Amino acid sequence: MSCSYSCDDQPSEIQPYGDIAGSGVVAGFAGTAYMVMIILILYYVLVFDPKLDPFRVKGNRTSRVTHVNLVDDFVLSSIRKRGIFCWMSHYERLMGGRLEDTFNKCVLVLADTQIITGLAILISGFISIRCRLSSYHWQIIVYLAWLSSMTHLSTLTFLRNHLYNQPAEYFSRLLLMLTLIGLLCAAAIPTAFFDFYGDDPLDFQPSYFAICFYGPKMNTRTLAFQSMILFLVLSIYGYVIRIAKMSKWIMTRSHKAMAYISELFNKQIKLWNPIEAPRTWYRTSMELIARPLLIALLRVVTIQLSIFGSFLAEIYWLAISLSWGTLNLFTVRNYGPLSENTYTFGQVLPLIMLAAPLLSILENLFEQLFP
Repeated sequence: MSCSYSCDDQPSEIQPYGDIAGSGVVAGFAGTAYMVMIILILYYVLVFDPKLDPFRVKGNRTSRVTHVNLVDDFVLSSIRKRGIFCWMSHYERLMGGRLEDTFNKCVLVLADTQIITGLAILISGFISIRCRLSSYHWQIIVYLAWLSSMTHLSTLTFLRNHLYNQPAEYFSRLLLMLTLIGLLCAAAIPTAFFDFYGDDPLDFQPSYFAICFYGPKMNTRTLAFQSMILFLVLSIYGYVIRIAKMSKWIMTRSHKAMAYISELFNKQIKLWNPIEAPRTWYRTSMELIARPLLIALLRVVTIQLSIFGSFLAEIYWLAISLSWGTLNLFTVRNYGPLSENTYTFGQVLPLIMLAAPLLSILENLFEQLFP
């Protein structure tokens, strides 16, 4: 690919670049992200104990949280009453957390894969952007990096106990993740001009050089600009929230706040007695209007905080992020040339490399279950 370009002489057709947008490459990179989601779902359903303190010393299974998450406790108690889930939960207790150690090792392998993949995609993209890289291929790069970054963010919550006992690894992962989010946000800037769904084909073509969209003034009224802003907000928000969830100081105070709100809710329920209240205007309005509104508000806040702090919400966030990224990825790929789907060396290799994390997972599983 030539590394000379002119923003005044834009190509009218997308040049094939299967090493970026080929179906094998996309499937290979996205496959590991979905592998992580499957592992997290299995961990949640079979092993996760919402009563255990995530900031406990490694190996200590007696340290408990001060306030159990209501959402996780309700969902898991409902699921584990049935069939194989009940048996697996009992088996995990007998094995003293052996399955949890297995899942930890599996997720560590996949987390490393995701952060390296995300950094490799973006660094390679920035190196290649001067070499006539099209807007179409740049958008593919951004979405692939999005899948990697969102997946790794979810693994950080899962690995809280491991990282709490490994401070050096904790700070190194946060630093690498900050680098990845920074590169991802920088890569997203030109997408404010990528109007793939626009009605005027003269304004933008997917074949235009991506580098030419660094610098021009943005039109803040376009859907592409609004999508870019949403993309940046979600990326930064996801990183900040994971930092909060990995902080013992923040989570401890969060649990205390939840306990206080629950106590206040129970107190208001006991005080609420509209039937026997004195027949005065003030007492009637308090018992029939003000106190019910306060009780409803406290219940809504409790539910929202429980959902926000639950591990189920983490899985839900990952599923939505992967679904959104995958949907947009395949929508953009519809603009690419069909020749990119030819399976050459650059497309077969990522598919075969999917076996590497899979083999590591199987190895860890057999080591723990059959020592």
